[in-house]
Amino acid sequence: MKRMLLVFVGIFVLALPSMGMGATVLKGTVLENGSGSPVLASVLAYKQNDSGGWDFTGAEQTANDGSFSFNNLGAGTFYLECDAYTDCNPQDFYCADKYLPQYYNKVPLYKFDNKTVLTLQEGDVKALDTMMVKTRPFYFDTVSNSCAEARADGLVKITSKVVNTTGHDRWMLFFGVMDSPRRQDHSRYNGLAGSYPLGGWNWKLLKPGVNTVTLTHKVITTTLKGKYEYWIVGGDSVELPMTPYLEGWICHGSPPIQNASESSPVVTGTDERGATYGRGKTIPLKISAEGEILETGPMPR
Repeated sequence: MKRMLLVFVGIFVLALPSMGMGATVLKGTVLENGSGSPVLASVLAYKQNDSGGWDFTGAEQTANDGSFSFNNLGAGTFYLECDAYTDCNPQDFYCADKYLPQYYNKVPLYKFDNKTVLTLQEGDVKALDTMMVKTRPFYFDTVSNSCAEARADGLVKITSKVVNTTGHDRWMLFFGVMDSPRRQDHSRYNGLAGSYPLGGWNWKLLKPGVNTVTLTHKVITTTLKGKYEYWIVGGDSVELPMTPYLEGWICHGSPPIQNASESSPVVTGTDERGATYGRGKTIPLKISAEGEILETGPMPR
């Protein structure tokens, strides 16, 4: 009877870690450096694998008070990355890239080896030091994602706001590129893929606070009509950017291919000569100096 009791006790003790220790928890708070205000952010957790590398294991959004909690990480070695952001709908707006991303705790992303490593045992509950995120020195403010329309003479003006948080005047070069037109399903026109320089650039003296920056682009007569995506950054030069890129659209006339979706296997229409085109059909291959379709052909696969 005594032996049977000892065996039972041994089995019970072995079962304790899975029965009573509970989940492994990491919790903390993200605040803005300086003001101490709660910040909307994604906190990403990475776990060390058997080969010494790191695997993404989950992400948590901060609550209104800036708090977050990982509740089921399990045992292992982890590090955290914090990406704070401005609360806006990216479908309707370019959302300001206002905060510098960082590793826990207070380590810039380019200093990967200096990040804080957290080793947890099964059932640990660990409260982290507050994560204080810094505002970027320069960033584009939140703007509407509406198209910048080309005028009748082909001129496009792209005006945006840049925030200078440094408290000092700063000269900066603003420049950009734009991509060839695309349909909604992201397929490209045959032979027209690639990036085009966005005409002109602008040296701008940035004062502390909000500054207006304008770039102009001339749509030439040989430019294919359509919707072009552009990216603008600012810095000491083209090779030394200091702002995150600003993404937007230039609209030039009517696109020769109308919107197509993945749910519609074939979308057709007619060009100026009555030739059919569409997804699964033909697309423009040659364009006149006035931007009209001269020749169509099969869509590349």
